[in-house]
Amino acid sequence: MADGRPAPFEGTVSFISPQAEFTPPVIYSRESRAKLVFMIEAVFDPEIAVGLHPGQPVDVQFGF
Repeated sequence: MADGRPAPFEGTVSFISPQAEFTPPVIYSRESRAKLVFMIEAVFDPEIAVGLHPGQPVDVQFGF
């Protein structure tokens, strides 16, 4: 779920960083998020992507 979006949406993860990074200090929501995060890149349908911004924090849940 992306910050500021009322409902979850589906996408396809195209990349997951092999190394964790420290959370940038400008992210203070959700109890300052986790201390370490993994960068991912995701692809969304155009009608979903129009409401998102590059670098926008999201929580990812994998469904198989």
